[in-house]
Amino acid sequence: MRCPLFAGLEDGVSRFLGIVAAKINGRCCAEKLRLLLEYRKSANLHSAHVALMADIASGLVQKEEFAWLSDLASHAHQKCTHARERFLKHMDEHGC
Repeated sequence: MRCPLFAGLEDGVSRFLGIVAAKINGRCCAEKLRLLLEYRKSANLHSAHVALMADIASGLVQKEEFAWLSDLASHAHQKCTHARERFLKHMDEHGC
């Protein structure tokens, strides 16, 4: 049975997130889904900042922006790490 949390999502997205749809005591774990989406969003942001830094190295972006992007990438990495830790901690504590 599909988790109602996935109603309205594209089929590919719901399949990707299917690992979250495990039933816990007859219900879907909304917090696990929320934490996974937070982790995914922060990982994508970090990846985008690293890609921009690569553009600087190849000369596509002004070198003056490197320090600013480096700070952004560092902050995004920290946020991504914390989001991953919260996701894993939830799964461990909640058993989902």
